[in-house]
Amino acid sequence: VLFRSAMENEYLAVTVNSNGTLTVRDKKTGRLFEGLGYFRDSSEIGNPWEHYAVPNESVYTTLNEKALVALVQDGELETSFRITINWALPAGRTKDDKARSEYLKLYKIVNTVTLRRGQPWVEVITEVNNNIEDHYLQVSFPTGIKTDKVAAQGQFGVIERPVETPDYSLYEEQPQTEHPMNSFIDISDGQVGLALLNEGLKAYEANDDPANTVSLTLLRCFPLRICVTR
Repeated sequence: VLFRSAMENEYLAVTVNSNGTLTVRDKKTGRLFEGLGYFRDSSEIGNPWEHYAVPNESVYTTLNEKALVALVQDGELETSFRITINWALPAGRTKDDKARSEYLKLYKIVNTVTLRRGQPWVEVITEVNNNIEDHYLQVSFPTGIKTDKVAAQGQFGVIERPVETPDYSLYEEQPQTEHPMNSFIDISDGQVGLALLNEGLKAYEANDDPANTVSLTLLRCFPLRICVTR
């Protein structure tokens, strides 16, 4: 049930879009960030160290989904929306590891989005019942920030890494586009930035697409094999 789909405090104005993404306006700078937090799912047949996709890849996103948005908290100190997406994803991989299954299973995602008084960030709690196999689930944020690097918290400091996709022809092993991080990743052009602060997630991917999209890895579900051989 859609009661209303906007909230704001001293710092931010937030709108929940029909597909479940967020539009966030920074009141201090006037900068508008649109389409934040859509889900992206692709195949996974790798191992604990490396991500590999099936040759005949099929990628699914929630950009064209219709979310159910409900206002669950509306007070002077905080406002919360519950956003439910009833998605459908392939059940797993085919037996030959060449493609994803044609059989789709219901894949429900529930976001609770909260904005509190005096808090200059939006809080998102994502709940998912992972009932499928062999997939790589990310939550993606098109930043629109033009820069060639991204900063991530490491074990002993902040590490800067390039956004540009590496030239695969230079390497015998395929470079991994996913990188490790601890509790935050930040992308900035020196004037405006967007940071993703998280608890428990340990990997991200920065993309040099036109939107300079940054994604957090939620799940990377690969077939369990003996570690020394495929």
